[in-house]
Amino acid sequence: MNLKWHLLSRIAIAAVLCLLAMSYYALRRSAGQVDALVDASADSLARQLDYQLLMGRSGYPSAAGFPDFELWKQTSRVPGLCVGFETPDGRVVRHVCTGAALAAAQWPVWFDVLYRRGFGAEPVGRREVGLNSALQGTVVVEAGAELTVARAWATLTDLAELSALTVLTISGLVYLAVGRALRPAGDVAAGLARLARGELDYRLPEYALLEWRLIGAAINRLADSQQRLLSERQRLAARLLQVQEDERRHLARELHDDFGQALAAINAVNAAIAQTARRDCPELLAETERIARYTRGLHDGLRGLTTRLRPAELDELGLAAALAALIRSWQRPAANHTRYALKIDGDCRLLTADAATAVYRLVQEGINNIAKHSGAGQAEICLTIAERAELTISDDGCAEGLPFADGPGIGLVGMRERVTALGGRFELVVRQPHGLRVRVSLPLPEQAVE
Repeated sequence: MNLKWHLLSRIAIAAVLCLLAMSYYALRRSAGQVDALVDASADSLARQLDYQLLMGRSGYPSAAGFPDFELWKQTSRVPGLCVGFETPDGRVVRHVCTGAALAAAQWPVWFDVLYRRGFGAEPVGRREVGLNSALQGTVVVEAGAELTVARAWATLTDLAELSALTVLTISGLVYLAVGRALRPAGDVAAGLARLARGELDYRLPEYALLEWRLIGAAINRLADSQQRLLSERQRLAARLLQVQEDERRHLARELHDDFGQALAAINAVNAAIAQTARRDCPELLAETERIARYTRGLHDGLRGLTTRLRPAELDELGLAAALAALIRSWQRPAANHTRYALKIDGDCRLLTADAATAVYRLVQEGINNIAKHSGAGQAEICLTIAERAELTISDDGCAEGLPFADGPGIGLVGMRERVTALGGRFELVVRQPHGLRVRVSLPLPEQAVE
């Protein structure tokens, strides 16, 4: 439930409670008004009968005889009100009602039952009538249940209609006002979502309401702080990667120069020994051949190590040649059962040296992960260079969910850090029905884009 409907539900509950309280007050007041009407009618009728007694004593009796209710019946306009006259011995000598009888169908049965239980429905007013302290009888005024319940029901329906109209009007105005006041909430949620996606340059506007303005300012300060931290982290990561690549380049050169020359010297000495052994001591030829095999193995291992540290093709022939050589090295039947396909669209020379190195390392790490973990039969590496450098590494391996927060490896983490250091975007997507796709987007230098 959103905040608008939450507030409206609370307003509706409060309105219902207020309506119940007001209804009770209105019904209690209606019952009091009927009681007052009965008492007033009893007083008025008692005075009329006293006057009739006085006129009768003076020689002007009523033509209808005492007690005469005709005057009261003609002047009373309250339907459902009945009067009677009781003699001192309890006999009712006359009983009349005014107005037409009210039909009980004007109100529901449940209301009739509840009202009778709660307030009573037949108030009675009694007044003694006499002359010169001689009691002639008692006038009795009764309000029928129809009168009291009808008045209460009319009061309740009028109140309910007014309350319903008021609540609907207030709810509509509150809904519009709250909706207008909460409109920035959508902007704030969308802004937080953009910040969560890494768009740290996004800023919320300044709002008119103080609370939203404070929230927007706090979020913008947080974004500024995160952007500074990310910028510092990217600079640090870029510097660390540069130092790492420089160290790899230095180690590769040292291995090639020192160990390579040493192995070449060993091969030369071994060749001279073999030549002398063929002439003077043929028994040593087997040993020289064994030495030659060892040196060839060391040379192959050294060449593989230097390639992993820093492939010569990357510095001498460029990124495209280095990637092609990398793919060829994994296409050997003995290397892996996965078949790799490389597709390059665009000019790799548009990439900076750091970006070219990053792309090579990403492909190298991606292929290594595929070979170790995926069990894939096919893998595809696509590099597109246009407005940005877009790299996609896809396989049809066994992955069915996003990897792999609880795994021990740091390959994917290293790939993400390398991309983040260059200001790029890194994304993992599970292929259907299984397999993994790595998407990398790196910015190009401004002059290259132009």
